[in-house]
Amino acid sequence: MDRKKIRLEWSAFGIVGLVFFLIGILFLAIGLSIGFSFSRAGLFQDFEEGYLFLAVFGGIGAIFTVIGAVFLFREISKRRRTLRAFESGYYITAKVTGIVRHTNVRINGRCPYTIECQVNDRDTGKLHVYESRYLYFVPDENLVGKEVKVYLDRMDEKSYYVDVDDIIPEVVFHR
Repeated sequence: MDRKKIRLEWSAFGIVGLVFFLIGILFLAIGLSIGFSFSRAGLFQDFEEGYLFLAVFGGIGAIFTVIGAVFLFREISKRRRTLRAFESGYYITAKVTGIVRHTNVRINGRCPYTIECQVNDRDTGKLHVYESRYLYFVPDENLVGKEVKVYLDRMDEKSYYVDVDDIIPEVVFHR
């Protein structure tokens, strides 16, 4: 039996983290290499100029690297938790209640959609609302009312994966 694979896209935090991390490493390397080599070779008029160059480029590089590493760590840990929830195999059935368009996010001039679903916990009386991954096409309004699987991590209720692949049609983009 083939095991189903899930699709995990990079979020904006992950992409920004990757860019910041790479720029930080680049600035750090430039600052360290040029600052030390030029100051030792005597190319700077004053010995402190080399360390000033090192402090500016190295400092900016260190700040960018730390910010990028924090964002990357956040993205990677979120992906691991989602994958762990899916691989545990424990799921509940939720009812699709709506389709949400996210106008605050734009990728290639298009706003993504998510499918929102709800589960009413009879034991506690709480209503749990879950959102799917971003969909870059307009989902059919007939999806409202259908049921989807929501894979949950039993140890962490914030880790979940909404499996919308069963209810949405296969989409082929022709550009």
